[in-house]
Amino acid sequence: MIDDAAIEIAAEQAVPSESQVAIGGWRAHLSSGHIRRINAVNLHGEQLDRPETAERLSTVQDLYRDHGLQPRLRTTSMDTWIEPSITGWSEAGEALVMTSEAQSADVGPTITVEEWLAWLRPRAMLPGRFEEAASSARRLTADHVIVTEGRGAAIIGAARAVSTHGLTGLFDITVDPEHRRHGHARSMIRRLKGWAATRDELVYLQVAVVNLPAIALYQTEGFTERYRYRYRGPA
Repeated sequence: MIDDAAIEIAAEQAVPSESQVAIGGWRAHLSSGHIRRINAVNLHGEQLDRPETAERLSTVQDLYRDHGLQPRLRTTSMDTWIEPSITGWSEAGEALVMTSEAQSADVGPTITVEEWLAWLRPRAMLPGRFEEAASSARRLTADHVIVTEGRGAAIIGAARAVSTHGLTGLFDITVDPEHRRHGHARSMIRRLKGWAATRDELVYLQVAVVNLPAIALYQTEGFTERYRYRYRGPA
């Protein structure tokens, strides 16, 4: 049985940060910029008493501030024990982690990371965030695949899957606005689940709780909520 901690480890390996620092059983991810998933501490379910927690949080804050970054924790349903120690900390980015069994399907057309980034660049809402995400994608050494949807010779959608820690994560499911609601995202999800099926791996994805249309789509494709996470930082 795959537990939530294994999914957390797989997810952090799938989106590599510039550097990582072990702080006891916690792992701090440090990167230039502000993307939360590569600039946060994963607690990995390690529980501490109140004095140990206070000392550990002080170490986290010093580490991030020494690097000119905002201290931030990624807390999940495994980490409720820490709540009394971070009362008053701000929170942002609550998301669902959803899982589904893989299912056989033809993977279809694929592209390289550089081809995907060239397609994605003009579609980025925040150029600075795009560069951060692109750097992380280029650092990835794990097995992965990027599938596309096309109209004629033009790419109108792309999505990728990454295999880490014996699990397949789906990321960056993107369809051009004028081609949405025509089944392209659904097609790519099924094809990526087909890729996972060749590896006999459980499939997971992460989605903001406010993204109700995406959640509804994922539910129709067999995904169910596994747990939630939030980012927490000193007020």
